[in-house]
Amino acid sequence: MAASAFISSARWLQQRNDEFESLEIETLARGADLNSIAPAPDDLLIIANPHALHAPAIAAADNAGFQWIICEKPVAISKEQLSQLTQIKAQVFVCHGYRVQWGPRLIKSYIESGELGELYAIEGHYWQSSAAQRHINPNSPSKGWKDDTKLSGGADVLFDLVPHWLDLVCYLMGDAPAYINVNCYRNDPKSFRDSHVQVNCDFLGGKHSIGSVSKMAHGFGNELQVRALGSHALASWNFERPDEITVAKGHDQKVIKRTERTIGSGMPSFHSLGWLEGYVEILSQTLSAIKGRPYRSLPTLTESTKIMTRLFETMEKETL
Repeated sequence: MAASAFISSARWLQQRNDEFESLEIETLARGADLNSIAPAPDDLLIIANPHALHAPAIAAADNAGFQWIICEKPVAISKEQLSQLTQIKAQVFVCHGYRVQWGPRLIKSYIESGELGELYAIEGHYWQSSAAQRHINPNSPSKGWKDDTKLSGGADVLFDLVPHWLDLVCYLMGDAPAYINVNCYRNDPKSFRDSHVQVNCDFLGGKHSIGSVSKMAHGFGNELQVRALGSHALASWNFERPDEITVAKGHDQKVIKRTERTIGSGMPSFHSLGWLEGYVEILSQTLSAIKGRPYRSLPTLTESTKIMTRLFETMEKETL
């Protein structure tokens, strides 16, 4: 699914932007020998395979000489895998598509400018219903690799959705948390697959975040809502209405709507590509970086490894 999203994004850029007309797209089978490719300096490798294969693939690609890599989340599924990523020389961007969208970037600018006052908390939820659907219909078809612990890493929500939530929170906070606490709920026929995770983070300076991350939320499709709470104002963004943010002060609220076109897809407000927009943005900005042109900041391997280190420290100390 992620590989298809990146291929679609590349083809979109080919059709919409003359600068990318000459893009050549080659797909590699899982487990392909990267050392046989002899990459050129401007080749980009996109890693879009199951969770447990990400870290080994990054290490193998770096060893093969790739200088530019985009990797799906999570970058690792264990502390041992993180150790494979300590000496990576390539520039690696991580596919956290939510934080690169207009709403979170605007909220980030409000935080940095002081418009919200002192930021003291970030709260929200990220709710889907796939586990709820399996609970109602336990005879539904298997999810393939996600039921294989050697590929999934032995978790579901914890590795599939929680990294997105943590990346978004840490982007707005400006740093990784000092401590992460997670509480997992399981009711999946595959006993190792968690269905619902509560994520609480403590940050330096007395800041906190509270998140509810779930595939057990009956009735929801892909609702991600984040609220930045400041002493002067509150700003809120919901992915299902990506071209609006709500800013509240005291008793009053106002809705701010995006007017400019996106940089990645070039689509106007209220006509964007939904969840694919993040893929297009990350790919287009990475290609600009490869060409030596200015590009917007993107989620990096360094940021992700710092966040995942905190998560694995929790997993070592607590029974999930």
